[in-house]
Formats: sequence, structure tokens, C-alpha cells
Amino acid sequence: IRYVYVLKLSDKTFYVGQTNDLVIRLQEHKDGQQTQTRGKEPKMVYYESFVGDRKSVDEREMELTILNSSGPGRRKLRQMIEKFRVPLRLLDLEA
Repeated sequence: IRYVYVLKLSDKTFYVGQTNDLVIRLQEHKDGQQTQTRGKEPKMVYYESFVGDRKSVDEREMELTILNSSGPGRRKLRQMIEKFRVPLRLLDLEA
């Protein structure tokens, strides 16, 4: 399984990446091992999982990266993140 993910950074920008282990990769970002996110308090705000061919993962990462490169694209990215997060708000994570 591979994941395409989006991090929200403290400077209000987004970072798009991919990995085969979300937990380890997020920790690497938080530990400053990735120069683009170092010192920017990365928070995971979105991810998708893929099984099978690596090409589809690379294509989806590129789609999200392109969205992230323009104002209208970032608005679409924010809308996508919001739709992803709505069900999570319904969960009682304190239970």
C-alpha cells in the first residue's frame, strides 16, 4: 500500500507527498528531516491509499501538486480536505 498525503504547514501552505508508511513519514517531517517542511509544524490533513501500480500513485501526487501551485487550485485542494475531514469531526476521538 502507498499513500498520497497533504500536510498543512504553519505558514499556511500545503505540502504534497507520497509514502508507504504514513506514521514514519509524518514523524520524519516533524523531526525536520525534510527541508521543505522543516520548522513549519506540519500537520496531516489529507491522505489517499493506493494498492497496486506505482504509476497511479505518482499521477495522483502530481495532480495534487499541480492543484497546490495556483490560487484556484489551492481553493479546490482546501475544499477536498474539508470534505475529507467532515466525517472525522463526527467521531468521538476521546472515547
